[in-house]
Amino acid sequence: MPEDKKLIAMIRKLAAESSLEVTPRGAEKVDSFADLMRLDISSEISSPKPRVFITFLPGSDLGDTTRTAIRLAREGIAPIPHIAARSLSNREMLDEALKSWTNDAGVEEVLLIGGAVPRPLGPFSCSLDVLRLGLLEHHGIRSVGFAGHPEGSPDIPPSICEQSLTEKERYALLNPIKGYIVTQFCFDSVPIFKYLRRPSSSLPTHIGLPGLATLKTLIMHARQCGIGNSMRLLLKRAKDVTQLVATRAPDKLLREIALELSKDQALAKRLGGIHLYPLGGVRKTAQWRKNTAEGKFQLQEDGFFTEA
Repeated sequence: MPEDKKLIAMIRKLAAESSLEVTPRGAEKVDSFADLMRLDISSEISSPKPRVFITFLPGSDLGDTTRTAIRLAREGIAPIPHIAARSLSNREMLDEALKSWTNDAGVEEVLLIGGAVPRPLGPFSCSLDVLRLGLLEHHGIRSVGFAGHPEGSPDIPPSICEQSLTEKERYALLNPIKGYIVTQFCFDSVPIFKYLRRPSSSLPTHIGLPGLATLKTLIMHARQCGIGNSMRLLLKRAKDVTQLVATRAPDKLLREIALELSKDQALAKRLGGIHLYPLGGVRKTAQWRKNTAEGKFQLQEDGFFTEA
């Protein structure tokens, strides 16, 4: 059916253009990112340079981020380091990191977040404090991602989150950087579409989806991130013990997003892309991304089935 072909094309496009993330330690377990991210797709589906975000967890070393960024760049991957404001000891720490990232790894894009530490390790209490330094533009950073929370943040009231995003958007408009949003992962399309349609921001939004993981792993990460309403969907499934160890893919969510985008052009313009959170399953998530982008799947009633 023509509708199915259109839906399949949209699903493939979203997968092909999707990004994913990895921890420096997780990156050490990957033999070749070039092989992991390579897509064999025809010309009708765009295949931009693969993008991999490098997480910065509390207690991490920026030197590990730098080494991972250099390695990704050498393998033809666009590295996108996380900058966690509350984990920066001082301005000099960030200055040196940015200098190395841009000079040695060709970094042009970063994700700027507050960081999940109870007390700042230095003078920066939030991402806006870092943004206003002007160091990102000084070192040639062209694009900056900001955190978005469709289901709210566990630490910040919704009104403060939205106000902060508004200030970041205003900063990006007045300075030579391009801003966008990367959301926390969701398990339900309702908060995703509500977030995309909110009138308070015009920044392109990259929707976070969980990668391939067991239900037990998804519930653990959801609790840590303070994910609210869609968490109930997981808890309902968790009542069946056999479901806890079954590996799940975000096929249902991606299909729902693709279907909505194919019907709503205005919504499609607001979506910057899809960002995959592997949650420890980098290889499985990357293989699912590859199979989906290459069209190696079959539509089902509420999702699709890939070869992964």
